[in-house]
Amino acid sequence: MKLTPTGEYRPSLLPLYATYESTAQLPVYTGQLEPIRTWLRGLVLDVACNFGRLSALSPATVSIDAERAFLLRGVELGKIRRPVRASVASMPFRSGTFDTVLAIGVIEHLPRMHAPAFLDELTRVTNPDGRLLVCVMPKLCLFSWYHIRAWDEDHHPYSPFQLRSELRARGWRPIASFSSGLLGTRRALPRTVSSYVPWAALVSHVFTRRRRGENTGHRGKGRQGPQPDLGRV
Repeated sequence: MKLTPTGEYRPSLLPLYATYESTAQLPVYTGQLEPIRTWLRGLVLDVACNFGRLSALSPATVSIDAERAFLLRGVELGKIRRPVRASVASMPFRSGTFDTVLAIGVIEHLPRMHAPAFLDELTRVTNPDGRLLVCVMPKLCLFSWYHIRAWDEDHHPYSPFQLRSELRARGWRPIASFSSGLLGTRRALPRTVSSYVPWAALVSHVFTRRRRGENTGHRGKGRQGPQPDLGRV
């Protein structure tokens, strides 16, 4: 089964990508950065990285995107150090390569029928002792209802409850959540809180496959894992 690569150029999404750099400066998005940074360790993979706003959080980040222009822009800005141009549907890395995998605002840009295969691929490239951070825009979000006519197979809300259930079935266990934009993406109440707020604009979950009682602390250098098979931009 062939997936549509996240980040692939499509005319219908041009306005979204053309304004993404400025949109990423909104408080609802900048407020995500420090909470995400605290969970990074070891070798990091930024999935569908765009211009690398999250890649810049750790120098040990590999940035993958299907769109060459985004990767080149990230390199130009100094946010992307190790670019890989490839589809997130079939990532060119050995299984268990990464200590931390970021899929922030990605799954809602995939056709729904392809979401299970995408979650399988995220699981495959993450080290069994590693972490997976996934952010979605919930269906209950005020922003979702405001833009309900714009949703389609390439841009749609995704239930955090469904996400947790699907990842549990793959051996993952949620250990933390944080929510951004309590009243949508507007500047009113944009702050990020360390809890799950069902109606927030953005909800992020941190997952581990470690058993309860094992160390899941925020910080740490992590293992010195195998180097990824880097592709070309």
